[in-house]
Amino acid sequence: MEDASPIRRLFNEVKDRIPDEVSENLGYAAYIEGMQIPVSRALQRMADRAQMAKTQEEVDSYKHRTQEVHHKINFLENCRPDIVGAIDRLKRRRAELAKEMK
Repeated sequence: MEDASPIRRLFNEVKDRIPDEVSENLGYAAYIEGMQIPVSRALQRMADRAQMAKTQEEVDSYKHRTQEVHHKINFLENCRPDIVGAIDRLKRRRAELAKEMK
């Protein structure tokens, strides 16, 4: 807000006819130009917090994905001996069948 003089003028006309509590609250609107910097700072803090929350969600998502991949790698590494054993058995069986064919 750049020019609150119309609001201020109206406020000055009615401030003596309204309760003090209402007058105090309306005074902020009448002199809103003085609140521009604190409001801008508050808006920036809100934007920063929203960005931080979004960034944290992304970090959590990447951590979760990393854990999933790590579990898959561990599973595959743990299965390796069984797979190698099965391959060796199949190779022996193939050799035995090849001998029988001769």
